[in-house]
Amino acid sequence: MRLKTMVMSSAPLLLSTALLFASTLGATTIATYPPGTVLENIAVAPTGDLFVTSILDGTIYQISPAGDSHVFGQVPGQLLGVAFGTDGTLVAAGGTSFYKFAPDGTASLVTTSPGPYHLTV
Repeated sequence: MRLKTMVMSSAPLLLSTALLFASTLGATTIATYPPGTVLENIAVAPTGDLFVTSILDGTIYQISPAGDSHVFGQVPGQLLGVAFGTDGTLVAAGGTSFYKFAPDGTASLVTTSPGPYHLTV
């Protein structure tokens, strides 16, 4: 119980420290999304673009270094992980499925695993 009390009583200090670091490092907001959007993972392209998964609706957003955001691709169901393969192909996992994305954002199913649930890259 003592550890739980210490952690709970440290929460305001941790939040204050995180905010101080963010402000000291010059953190800025580069894109915003509607309330209820749950962003899960980020993959960084060699161009500096960010590819971010929206876990609940299977959407991948592409965000340019200038902060321009648009839907890059979408799959049915949830997406829990995103990464670039060694050949530069964007891949993502969600539920029990793995997908790859063409440069234009078109998704294609690579495989589905019958056993586990909520795979991630």
